[in-house]
Amino acid sequence: MERCEFASFWLRFSAFLIDSFILAIPITIIKSLIPLYAVYVNFFITAIYFIVFVALFGKTPGKMFFKIKVVKKDMSNVSWKEGILRFLGIILSQALLFSGYILMLWDKNRQTLHDKIARTYVIIDK
Repeated sequence: MERCEFASFWLRFSAFLIDSFILAIPITIIKSLIPLYAVYVNFFITAIYFIVFVALFGKTPGKMFFKIKVVKKDMSNVSWKEGILRFLGIILSQALLFSGYILMLWDKNRQTLHDKIARTYVIIDK
């Protein structure tokens, strides 16, 4: 990875908080309308949000706010495949009590578990 600055834990965490807040609004509304399917609604909306934004723009609104971006090793944009793999990795990280996120604290490229699974990097978007 030539001449790029990897996004810090705190930048990524802050972006995730913004994304979580954005997601909470439609999820809460829809869950109140159809509580029987709350788990499915939560999963579906979250999957669409993270996969589509990353595959189309390389960043979610939270990442846009902090000017960070998801890229492949060659600095090109991620594909739908990487977007899906990252989302599945996020689910795995959360199932492992968020330990997949902590991994980036010791990784020289600041990759999380889902970055490693999808072979992606999160960089400062200059």
